[in-house]
Amino acid sequence: MNDLDNIKNQSLVTIEGIKEIAIIDQESYGSAASLLKTVRHFKSQVSDYFKPMLEKAKEAKRKAEESRKEIVTKQELELEPIVKAEKVLLLKCRNYEDDCRREQVELDLIAAEDARKKEEELTKQKMEEAKDLEWEGDKEGSLKKKIEAQSVLIDPEPEKAIEKVTGLGIRRDWDFEVVDFSKIPRQYLIVDNVAIRKIVKAMKADTDIPGIKAFIK
Repeated sequence: MNDLDNIKNQSLVTIEGIKEIAIIDQESYGSAASLLKTVRHFKSQVSDYFKPMLEKAKEAKRKAEESRKEIVTKQELELEPIVKAEKVLLLKCRNYEDDCRREQVELDLIAAEDARKKEEELTKQKMEEAKDLEWEGDKEGSLKKKIEAQSVLIDPEPEKAIEKVTGLGIRRDWDFEVVDFSKIPRQYLIVDNVAIRKIVKAMKADTDIPGIKAFIK
């Protein structure tokens, strides 16, 4: 039987007795206080038993952490030039995409203007055909051509400045800056809990912050 078993066997009797104890007068209160010291002694004995094991495990964990950090450091050194090269290449790709995006705006405008001119030409052509049909006495055909002329619509077909390549992992994150604090909706304002708690701990019941009620936990 090891030390832990001895501690367990000795404490069992005390633990079972505690379940039945009733504190009803000064004498039983004193007995309970004495018993509490005994319980705490058992508690200390159990802690002392496991202390060397915990220290050994702690030391093993420390050595494992040192080994992990050493491996991570070596990994980072090997990855550093590769990561730098990746960043340089991604930046160049991103800059090229930005240039193409600006170029695409121009191409879209050109395509829109080209579509508008084609619509005008086709509309003019159909109106001329309508006049010819009307001159020939075909009023129904002329009306049909006029309706077609009014509904001419050509979708722009802009050239693509770039064919996107998937898998590059280029991100463009949006951010913000406050330009007028007074216009920010209330739901986007965060309560400064740290500052308020300092005031409450210092002022206690005399805390006077609108919307805040101080209380004892």
